[in-house]
Amino acid sequence: MTAGAYPLLGVAKLPNVTIASPGEVWSNLRANGVIIPGAAIFPLSVGGKLRAKQVAAADAPDLNQVGVALRQVEIPDTNTGPGALGPNEIVNQAIADGDYLRRYMTGVLHLTLVDPRADYLPGQKIGWAPAGDRPTGKAAGTGSWTNVVADQKAGTVLFEVFEYRPYGASDEGILTVRFLRSNQ
Repeated sequence: MTAGAYPLLGVAKLPNVTIASPGEVWSNLRANGVIIPGAAIFPLSVGGKLRAKQVAAADAPDLNQVGVALRQVEIPDTNTGPGALGPNEIVNQAIADGDYLRRYMTGVLHLTLVDPRADYLPGQKIGWAPAGDRPTGKAAGTGSWTNVVADQKAGTVLFEVFEYRPYGASDEGILTVRFLRSNQ
């Protein structure tokens, strides 16, 4: 066996979001509808209960309540056969309606669910584009993080670019961002 014999050729198999430096986390919300990890979410009242919803084109979220969704519990795949899921596939699985999730509000994150059309420079502002282009091979769903102002949803400009590292041959990369409301 040779170390590194199976190189990744793009960001499709990498987690949509990972934590570079933790910040404020809220984890008492359940999903209202299917949510893709790494997507922009906001709280809303459903039947007298507070739920989290992925930001869509028709929404008007309050910037102070928008965060980033991550899976609450990462259950290992019990399938040991050829279709077994690895840790990256598990963290990228959609958060089902009614499942608990984690809502990150501050800190520093690494994002791969970013628009591959855009060029990212330090200091740029990043927002959620509900219909934005996604890297090839990312999980089902819609939306991506981008600096393309025309695509950004109002009330979702959460981040400042710290660093962009190209990864693969399809204009994909890993974007390190800092929440604008963070002191990190």
